[in-house]
Amino acid sequence: MHVLVAPPEGQPVPGLTTAVFDAVMAFCFADPAVRRVVVEPDVRNAPIRAKNLAAGFTEPARDPTARQDRDALGLLPRGLARPGPRGRRPGGARTGSR
Repeated sequence: MHVLVAPPEGQPVPGLTTAVFDAVMAFCFADPAVRRVVVEPDVRNAPIRAKNLAAGFTEPARDPTARQDRDALGLLPRGLARPGPRGRRPGGARTGSR
């Protein structure tokens, strides 16, 4: 899935990309059977890789002997997802005070 985020018109909206990102993660983890989300950003896309890391994704070390391409790998186990705007982790668990 590729997600392109921008307001429909006018100036950029601060926090829009993060809100959409959080909503997509909440949707992914809404199914209790989902144990992790895997992303594969282009290694040259530093902004999305930083957003992934801020959301709790980890990037395993790359094997230097493996065929190198332009994709990184990011893993986000259910329990490590960033809390959404209402203090809930994706899937419904509350994370502290309101």
